[in-house]
Amino acid sequence: MVRADFEIALGLATQLDFLFEKGNYDEKRLLCETVLKRVYVKEGKITGAELNAPFALITQNAASSGAVTNGGPFWTRTRDLSLIRTAL
Repeated sequence: MVRADFEIALGLATQLDFLFEKGNYDEKRLLCETVLKRVYVKEGKITGAELNAPFALITQNAASSGAVTNGGPFWTRTRDLSLIRTAL
């Protein structure tokens, strides 16, 4: 069960920009609640954020592996919507 949850989270992590862009208000809110544990704001600007597990682990491993965490210079990503549909 834990491995399946991680794989769903990994699938979501690779599609965050797409899901947020296409989602309505409630879907965007749910996505933020799923990914973000805490957001720090100072003088109206976001100064930091904590991610929920396993998203923190995913980004930590992506950063240490040299992976591109923002989609690259042309914002390209592999779209596997079947992972997202099974998660939702």
